[in-house]
Amino acid sequence: MRKSQNSFIISVICIVLLIGMNLLSLKWNDFFVSSLLGVTILNLIISVMLANYYREALEYLKWFIKRNHYYEILYLEHKNNVNLENKDLDTKDHKKYFLKLFRNKEITCEYIESLSDKEASIFLLGLQFYYRELNFSDNLNVTCIRILAEKASRDKGYLYILLKMSLNTYFSFNDSPLLFAEKLLDKSQIITSRENSEDSDALLFERMRNTDDEEVTIFSTTSQISDLSFRLLKTDGIKELNFFLVSPLIESDSALVELNKEYDVPDFAIPTFQFVGKDTQLDMLRRVIRILNAIEKTMDFSIETKIKVNLFLFREKYPDIKIRLLKNRSYMQVFPSSLKYANNLYRYGLEVTDREMIDKFAYRINELIEDKSKIRKVQLDKTSFKSLKEVALREIYIYLLKRGYDAKKIEQSRREFTVNFNNPQMILYIEQIMKFDRRIYEYISRQKFDYIDDEIFDPNKPIITDKSNSEIVVKYKTENELFHISVGMLFVKDDKMLMIKKKKSPYLNKISIVAGHLENGETPFNAIKREVKEELNITVDKYKLIKENFYIPGDICRYDASNHLWFVFVCEDNIDENTLKPDSTEIEEILWVDLKSLSDLNTLTFATEKILRTLGLK
Repeated sequence: MRKSQNSFIISVICIVLLIGMNLLSLKWNDFFVSSLLGVTILNLIISVMLANYYREALEYLKWFIKRNHYYEILYLEHKNNVNLENKDLDTKDHKKYFLKLFRNKEITCEYIESLSDKEASIFLLGLQFYYRELNFSDNLNVTCIRILAEKASRDKGYLYILLKMSLNTYFSFNDSPLLFAEKLLDKSQIITSRENSEDSDALLFERMRNTDDEEVTIFSTTSQISDLSFRLLKTDGIKELNFFLVSPLIESDSALVELNKEYDVPDFAIPTFQFVGKDTQLDMLRRVIRILNAIEKTMDFSIETKIKVNLFLFREKYPDIKIRLLKNRSYMQVFPSSLKYANNLYRYGLEVTDREMIDKFAYRINELIEDKSKIRKVQLDKTSFKSLKEVALREIYIYLLKRGYDAKKIEQSRREFTVNFNNPQMILYIEQIMKFDRRIYEYISRQKFDYIDDEIFDPNKPIITDKSNSEIVVKYKTENELFHISVGMLFVKDDKMLMIKKKKSPYLNKISIVAGHLENGETPFNAIKREVKEELNITVDKYKLIKENFYIPGDICRYDASNHLWFVFVCEDNIDENTLKPDSTEIEEILWVDLKSLSDLNTLTFATEKILRTLGLK
């Protein structure tokens, strides 16, 4: 790239000189013939000598035009995209323009170093999707990604796009995402082109000196809170710490599974020093253990310092942004990270001191805490932690078994954990998993194998609650585990599906199918007819059951149950849209969503997401 740029510059200079010499020859009237002849011969000689430079200059000019055209498309398109997500960068047009620029290049570390800031930003944004069609040299490593990130972070368009995508994950403001991102960037200082924990720690704790009754919020990703951070947090000025982590419950919650995207990148972009080799599934065990380790450290920190610590876990999505906020000091650090790569390879940092911006973030974080479908609050006591740990280890054990990992393979991973991470706590957690496995094996070996039916309910028969004085049906799987029974209806017309936007917590602003709880003594068939009448004010007569006794764990409802057994129906009546009168107390609006667009919806309720995926509609 640099060679082409030099050729272009040399060619321009030579052309200017030749034009000047020709003009000069015309000025020498007395010697016109001889001067013109001499200059013409000189023109021919120089043109032959510089033919390669001219060719390279022409190639660079074509590249330059293509690059600027793609950059304008990339920036302007996403400037107008209100709900921008990383997947929006992966389109047919983006792929076409990206591969026109880079497909025929040999991608070496030297080539990456030669890219301009604008070119680096284009390359970094597209590399995560189209790397399989590029030609990489063997000398590439994670340092090359860091070089790309360093260059890209000097490009303002890249900063806007990355910040806008990160804000869209868990934050919504009255301003449009890009307008808010522009304001935030204009009112912030870039701490570093890539997140440097030591630099950002030093800036944060400089602000914490001589604090009084400070409320600290650490909006983290998996377990990024260092021992140094805990030591520096031990100050008399802190009265409360709000600590956010990804939920370690890999089956009940979906946030942790999203981290699989970090493995779908080129090999040289995977930091093997922090992952368990290239075994992506086994690496999820490392992540679960690290989160549990961080929670345990936080609990010990709270007990030791007497500081009030509130621990919150992201349930629904992996956060694409890291925040550290001092409420009273009006100070905040923001680290956007919405690309597929491991975020510590490319994430840049902003230092914010604008009171208005900080207050907006603090207000939105408080709103987020109240959304039980997105956030799980954890009690920081030994009993609660023991219970969380048992569930987390059981779920990762089941997760790995489903993917073909037997106990022997899990046990063999202990050596890799020991060598790579030097963390004795990880080994203890793996040992607990092995004890659990041995207990299961011993139990199964004592059992007589019989055909066992799960408890199923007849959709045509009334279902009675197990809980006295309950208006809705509550059933108990075990003494301590209960579930509700829910019904849902699909309405499809002209290749579009009727969806409703919910108006009340815990589903506020979420999109759902028409659904509700089974009331005591109802049949599922009667219950769904009632729910449709209550929510849409229409009576359906023709409808059929398409999914029954479908158990969905982790689906928190307004009655605080987290497990539901579903009966799903599809309406066969021809619905007149003009007759629909949604219940204004429950429903914000009715949406008719193209069936092909269902997979793009990212604000579905937990149960609707599971149902549509099971039916192959998402």
